[in-house]
Amino acid sequence: MTKSPRRAVHFALVVLATASGAIRGADAVAAQEFTPPTRSGFWFSGGFGGGWNASQGLDGERLWGRATYIRVGGTLSPHFRMAGEIAAWSDEVETDEFDGDDRLLRGTLLASLSYYPWIERGFVLRGGLGLASVDTPAPRRLPEFGDLGVGMETVTGFGSALGIGYDIPVGTTLMVTPNVDWYFQAFDAPPGLPGTNHVLQFTFGVTTY
Repeated sequence: MTKSPRRAVHFALVVLATASGAIRGADAVAAQEFTPPTRSGFWFSGGFGGGWNASQGLDGERLWGRATYIRVGGTLSPHFRMAGEIAAWSDEVETDEFDGDDRLLRGTLLASLSYYPWIERGFVLRGGLGLASVDTPAPRRLPEFGDLGVGMETVTGFGSALGIGYDIPVGTTLMVTPNVDWYFQAFDAPPGLPGTNHVLQFTFGVTTY
């Protein structure tokens, strides 16, 4: 499975842009009088960016790909919010001469908890537990045709996440939120493959409540 240098550079630029936006946004917030957001009721956050599949064992190399997330939930207090979360990482990889590229998908479905240490600031810590769905390489074989190369097989297992973010206010109840999240996935792997996977995602989202 190979990745072109151009695409690797593209996703590296996405990561740098996300980090740069987070730093500039945090500086802008710190430089002005901050109006504490009123965290209450229903809330939603969604965004996209780039991600790094940090486990080499599944794919033979560490891959950059696209990353996205959606979080929907309720507010417990000004310090705590809970949510259901879906996060996904994907990439296109070469598998065999018959089918060309396959889409590789690593997903996580979580119940997550967000913690704001300071009510008057937008810094947030997150953690969650749930399920993971992982595409793994698998041989393709038909009795009448024999070996057809390598394809993808989806397996499910345990998922968890840890992350940080910063809500930058752009309206009374609207925020832009840069995030860095680490996802751990454990599953019953086919023979010869590791049973764990790690994905590091860099995303930029919109949060409202």
